[in-house]
Amino acid sequence: MRSFLRSVWDTRDFPAAVLFGLILITSGWLVLLPFNRSIQQTSLKRFHLATPNYLTWAIQQPIPSMYNFENQYWLCSKPLMDGQFDLSPMAFKDGEGEEKIESSYANHFPARIVTFGDGRFTNLRETKTTTYLFMQSRYRQEGLRSAMVLEPQATGGFRMTREDLPYE
Repeated sequence: MRSFLRSVWDTRDFPAAVLFGLILITSGWLVLLPFNRSIQQTSLKRFHLATPNYLTWAIQQPIPSMYNFENQYWLCSKPLMDGQFDLSPMAFKDGEGEEKIESSYANHFPARIVTFGDGRFTNLRETKTTTYLFMQSRYRQEGLRSAMVLEPQATGGFRMTREDLPYE
């Protein structure tokens, strides 16, 4: 390690210094994650596309995201009631009553089922009505709930609005 740092210093290898700095910052973030509530909340917000700006979201992208949190989602055509968040997503697999609710656990980024290409195609291609995506992520005692309302537009596509929901 010492020889690497000496080599970077002696050769003025700026790209290596930047890469090493990013590795140190990412490692520090991961080490502090279990202990720092601010890092936990910021990481949870990344998964819900709820960071205050794009830069905050983009800076976190080198941080590994797989299996960090428990991420659940519910996709349906009507808003969910508070009590329905307490049920396991698997309870809704085949729909409940007249309302079909797709739900599951996601390894990371639960919003991807409507924001990434294959999820957007699969879940929204035949939708002509407003669709609701409810997401819940947890890490230890910290949690975040969000809702996305996806309204179909006459010109094609969807208008997406996101809001935070209370987490108890």
